[in-house]
Amino acid sequence: RTETMRKYSLIAFIVILIIITSCAPPRYARRAQRQNRNEIIKNSQTMLREAERGCRDFRIRRIFFPIQACLGTPYQYGGDSRRGMDCSGFVCWVFKESFKIDLPHNASQQYKRCRYLQKDELKVGDLVFFSTNLTGVINHVGIYIGKDYFAHASISYGVIVSRLSEPYYRKCYVAAGRL
Repeated sequence: RTETMRKYSLIAFIVILIIITSCAPPRYARRAQRQNRNEIIKNSQTMLREAERGCRDFRIRRIFFPIQACLGTPYQYGGDSRRGMDCSGFVCWVFKESFKIDLPHNASQQYKRCRYLQKDELKVGDLVFFSTNLTGVINHVGIYIGKDYFAHASISYGVIVSRLSEPYYRKCYVAAGRL
């Protein structure tokens, strides 16, 4: 009888332990997401520096400073300032700061202002367009910075640098254009 009580006590302890650990408070999840975001921004800084070192065109190199200044800026739908920006707002802000070019605050309208390019024709400063809902309708834009990298405002992480060859972006890629 004592042996049976020990088994039940052990089982009850394990069940309680599983319940407690699987229902961790949200603050632990937020802390993990914050650490993951910080790591992504740190990796973005590394990729941006690598791309900048590879850019030999000094007229276009001025694009890197505003991108660097925006890294980590939180995503805000309709935003176009350092307090928060969406993808097309980010592109507007960078081109205004770098080249004094005013662009529409809409990814598909920005595409209409571009000359269409093949992917292998991309140069630093070109725009890359995506359909994140896979309908073919352009709803996301980023700035190509060389070495397979592009800078953009991600809903999850804010302004970051990603690779065009990442499976997600490869699947969602629609077109590239040059202003």
